[in-house]
Amino acid sequence: MRLILFVLLCVVLIGCNSAETEPPPPTATPTATPQIGVDFATRVPPTVAVIQVTPTPLPTPTPLPTATPIVYTIVEGDTLWDVAWLNYTTIEEIVANNPDVRPETLQIGQQLILPPPATPVFQDGRATPVPISVDVTNLRTYRTPVGAVWVVGEIRNRGEAAAENVRVEIALLDNAGQTAGVAQAWVVPGVIPSGEVAPFSVLVELAPDTGAINGVASVIGGSTVIDLGTRYLDLVAENVQVDSAENRATISGNVTNTGTETVAALTIVATLYDIQGNVSGTMQLFQTEPLQPGATRAFNAAVAPPGGTVVSAAVHVQGVRIPLP
Repeated sequence: MRLILFVLLCVVLIGCNSAETEPPPPTATPTATPQIGVDFATRVPPTVAVIQVTPTPLPTPTPLPTATPIVYTIVEGDTLWDVAWLNYTTIEEIVANNPDVRPETLQIGQQLILPPPATPVFQDGRATPVPISVDVTNLRTYRTPVGAVWVVGEIRNRGEAAAENVRVEIALLDNAGQTAGVAQAWVVPGVIPSGEVAPFSVLVELAPDTGAINGVASVIGGSTVIDLGTRYLDLVAENVQVDSAENRATISGNVTNTGTETVAALTIVATLYDIQGNVSGTMQLFQTEPLQPGATRAFNAAVAPPGGTVVSAAVHVQGVRIPLP
């Protein structure tokens, strides 16, 4: 009996030792079966490149200085022609800035508002002035009852370009060839287109005992028109009528704006002729009411020409346009 118990105990001990030393069987890791349309590959997220850009600032526009008008005070002997010439402007622009001014009633101390000097603008292909080609025609002198002399005449532009600011000097000579008086006159209107004529007139004071005189005129100033600026030429005088009675005449008609811009002021100039075609006198009329494109306005003026009876008239019209904003 004891032997049998001993053998059983040995068998039990050997079995326990084997169970401790023998490693357990490996456990198989389950393999996942991918589904159709599903990608299990790991994607690296894209790298976002951030670039800091500093914008280049645009140049700040420099505001143009506001042009300041010029205030001119009339002194003794001034005429609108003198003021315009000395200040590089025109009578038309002076009248446009001073609607109440009357050329024949200027007073010493009266103040006129003149347009500011033009601002030069760079131009690549700037036109080059050419010498003007003008000459004096139809020069006449007429004595007044008080001894003074009216000198009237015309300037013809024979050049291919328009002329402007034409000035004439007149020398009055007596029978002995001595100079009895000298005067200067501006041709009006301010611009003489190619092939056209424009009148001038001036009153020259002489000594009461001056005898017969002859007039000699020469052109002493003028230039080619490079830029009209605010001057406006698309104006036509129509239906001009002349009514004469003794030494007076009435000139009437219509002015039409044939252009595309509004005119701020008009200068109407008439050359008056006698029955022989001589210049009998001149007439100037200013209108300061705006004239729209295509519009027509009547004019009417009375004049006492120094040369006597008037049978015909040639009317020239120029204006000042309203500058575009």
